[in-house]
Amino acid sequence: MIQQPNRPSSYDVIVIGGGPAGTALATFLQRQGHTCLVLNDSTFPRYHIGESLIPHTYGTLDRLGLLPQLRASHFPVKHSVRFVSPSGEEADPFYFSETVEGDRARTWQVERSEFDQMCLDNALQAGVEVRMGTSVHEVLFENGQAVGVTAHQGAESPTEIRSKVVVDASGRATIIGKQLGLREEVPNLQKSSIWSYYRGGRRLEGIDGGETTVFMIKDRGWFWYIPLPDDIVSVGVVAAPEYLFDESNDFEEVYRREVARCQPLGQRLENAEQVDIVRGIRKLAYLNRQVAGDGWIMIGDAAGFLDPIYSSGLFLALASAELAANCVH
Repeated sequence: MIQQPNRPSSYDVIVIGGGPAGTALATFLQRQGHTCLVLNDSTFPRYHIGESLIPHTYGTLDRLGLLPQLRASHFPVKHSVRFVSPSGEEADPFYFSETVEGDRARTWQVERSEFDQMCLDNALQAGVEVRMGTSVHEVLFENGQAVGVTAHQGAESPTEIRSKVVVDASGRATIIGKQLGLREEVPNLQKSSIWSYYRGGRRLEGIDGGETTVFMIKDRGWFWYIPLPDDIVSVGVVAAPEYLFDESNDFEEVYRREVARCQPLGQRLENAEQVDIVRGIRKLAYLNRQVAGDGWIMIGDAAGFLDPIYSSGLFLALASAELAANCVH
């Protein structure tokens, strides 16, 4: 493939993945004078799970300059988390303001296609070059050091793009982790997840209307209930695979069974209509034995993923991006 006009053949930093982690890192580094290229295999807007922000994302979002857009958005404001026992007994809500002062005590439940686009546009405004629909074929190494990637768009032949640093922000694809054989399962943390979306699920009043509600089920499993814009709620179950798939391996069948079994959740969904397909992941947790090396680093879900009960995914993505950007700089 011939290099396209006005496209350099080398950059300071190549970022694999255009999600919040990759675009945040690229934004910070581009502002510090480093040329950054983000390669993303899909095009936006795109679907993604992981909709709940926790208060500790505030600092990174502030330094990215995204808080004004979030405050003006239609994303439900999240002030608290509440746990509900299998019998329906509700714990008092945990309000973030009990331990966090001021505006940092509130956060948002985000619709990811919009939030991810917001992060991507922010990177573009900072001067980051972004190539969508571009898949990374492999990361290039010379004498043990990452020196770039080979990538292609569509049916085009792969082309070589060089860089001083390669950042793996490819999410669960873990491009470098798989290439170097670093990805491993997490012992004693084998969970599966199945989820879908409803319109018309019951919401609580006042500042509790945007809370995350966690419905506990048997064998240390649980449901999330996350209010989203346009009267949509995200509802998903997380539990051990031997529990979820003891009777069937079909995601939709298992999901409907578990929703029907959870009576407190059923009360919230009594007048709701399911409006999306059922999706699932059979093995949630993984880690990489090594997350940085000569000329490369992993951030966000590319580095690892744990049980999502505390909605830490976007926080770890944004925080690791900011820390990694400082290291790369």
